[in-house]
Amino acid sequence: MSSTKHLAELRDLVDSTLWVDTHEHIVEEADRVQGRLQMPPTFLNGDQGRVLPDDWTALLQGAYVVDDLLSSGMMQADLDRLLGTELGPAEKWLLVEPYLRRCRQTGYGRCLDLTTENLVGLRLSRETCEEIDVRLRALRQSGFYRDVFRIAGIEHCHVNSIVIDPYQETAQPDILRQDISILGLTTGRHPYAEQQFGIEVGSLEDYCQLIDAVFERYGPYAVAAKTQWAYNRELLVEFVSPERARAAFDTLRSDTADAQARRAIEDYLFARCVTRATEHGLPVKLHTGYMAGTNRMPLRRVHENAIHVSGLLQQFPDTTFVLMHIGWPYDHEYLALAKHHSNAYIDLCWAWILAPRSTTDFLQAALTTVPSSKLLCFGGDFMTVESTVGHARLARNGLVSALAELIDGGWLEVAEAVEFVPRLMRDNARELFPDRQASPLASTEASASHLSSFPAQT
Repeated sequence: MSSTKHLAELRDLVDSTLWVDTHEHIVEEADRVQGRLQMPPTFLNGDQGRVLPDDWTALLQGAYVVDDLLSSGMMQADLDRLLGTELGPAEKWLLVEPYLRRCRQTGYGRCLDLTTENLVGLRLSRETCEEIDVRLRALRQSGFYRDVFRIAGIEHCHVNSIVIDPYQETAQPDILRQDISILGLTTGRHPYAEQQFGIEVGSLEDYCQLIDAVFERYGPYAVAAKTQWAYNRELLVEFVSPERARAAFDTLRSDTADAQARRAIEDYLFARCVTRATEHGLPVKLHTGYMAGTNRMPLRRVHENAIHVSGLLQQFPDTTFVLMHIGWPYDHEYLALAKHHSNAYIDLCWAWILAPRSTTDFLQAALTTVPSSKLLCFGGDFMTVESTVGHARLARNGLVSALAELIDGGWLEVAEAVEFVPRLMRDNARELFPDRQASPLASTEASASHLSSFPAQT
């Protein structure tokens, strides 16, 4: 088969196959329909929280473009004006255009263009920004999440909520399947969960009861457990005896804990969460590699992620670990982990926009190095559902390119590449994660009513 012919065949197959999207931070649809959304403080934004704009700049704030804008030279004060309410759509374009021009060729910038072109039929520019704003606002009606997923070609997604921790009950449990967040649970302080479950914590045993209650209630509905620990600390986890943990916990709750005590309780509670997740058949998702944001990434610690994950894989041999974002820019170390350890899987979520060319190369290396069943090939990693359209398109392009180049190089037969498509796009995820729909909202009230209860993660 000629290169042109097999490329067309692959593209047709990839375009007609739905993604199972294994990682998003998408907020509840009702919150988006209502307009501006005040996001709670998180590990990413410290004590300030964030506002998700209700105009076209939501596609910048909710999909990482702001990071490239700042990296390209935009001042924080100008970014605050860009995402604020004082300027109109056209004025915002004039403010951002010089910086967007510098980074439009990056994965973030390309995702932005693919989103507007495929979602509302226009490329963002001075002439189109106001009409794009009008069309995006018109899109945000009840049911628009399903419409966006249809355009993006997404069957359903996994949501790691950064609005409600440890678990977001959702009004759309069939398409927004939920992770249990263990990030807050491992701190030893979780006021919202303690109040939610009615557990008065006076001891380590009480707090472990809280963790158990979270998994007892939500384990039957969740698809995974997730932590972004790597933003705050290294992934090295040491064994901590109950006696040491109890003493550390007492100092933590009395506000006298030093760094060593906090580390001990985190390690102990992480082990508790991992054990409970495993008992409920939940893979544990770990952030690895590059960090979102600007001007604050400790690259040495990022480089050591794979070394420390190797220890986790051996400490918890019965737990399935999903290593997210391919560990970029140290991605080839994750090939070694997935090849060697039966409980290690690699997720390409975020990577397609983070480093598109590197991710295409990585996928080729992965398919000639590790079992194909260990690769999860798409997750948008967005707060804004609209941006999944561009990301899903970019990932499809990368998947086609990777497979076609492997065929041209003699590494794959055409028939083999064709068989890989459904496996990489959906079947691996279906097999790895439990087939559960997230628990629905107990009421029809928007989740925004609970925002003030979210514990800050710093």
